[in-house]
Amino acid sequence: MKIDSDFYIKHILSDGTHVRLRHVCPEDAPKFKRGFEAFSPESRYLRFFSGLESLSDNMLQYLTNVDGYNHVAIVALVESVKGKREYGVGVARFVRIKDEPNVAEIAVSVIDNMHNKGLGRLLLKTIKEAAIERDIQYFRAEILASNEAVQHILQDINTKVIQDYRDMIIIDIPLGETETGTLLENNQESVSHCLKDIVSAIVGIVSSSGKET
Repeated sequence: MKIDSDFYIKHILSDGTHVRLRHVCPEDAPKFKRGFEAFSPESRYLRFFSGLESLSDNMLQYLTNVDGYNHVAIVALVESVKGKREYGVGVARFVRIKDEPNVAEIAVSVIDNMHNKGLGRLLLKTIKEAAIERDIQYFRAEILASNEAVQHILQDINTKVIQDYRDMIIIDIPLGETETGTLLENNQESVSHCLKDIVSAIVGIVSSSGKET
């Protein structure tokens, strides 16, 4: 696999910010709560559909103990100004659905001050590649019914509506080397803003260990 347990890449965003991507690991848990605070209340609602203010120990364990096949999580990190610490600025993950092994629930989230720099696109592209390598054919996601802009994009990429509630829509997004997959990739930055992990109900941001000096 290209995106295996040793996966590590460096990337320069549109504004010149240097980021590196790697798999989330259990050692990241102590820093996960701190990163979650980087989301504004509005961002938490738009991404998590709730006013969640902190991460419980059970949530932290779920988010950082991934098996790399049925549950994959990729974190984006940037260095501090002094270069002696890394901060988490975004994360993408998928969780395979047990009774539908070719479908995975998908989540992508980026902290507020890193929006509109191409990070959401990078994370979604990476997690999409990891999913295809693991025989995932569809991403399942929830979107707010009021998010008309995202719904318009999703109509263009041939999504399948699984359930339609008054306030929320559950959809399947096809992956792969198809016209639909290409459209998904071209609209990754917008689509990534609406994705929510149904299983965990939250997505955090992880920072690597180390102290600023």
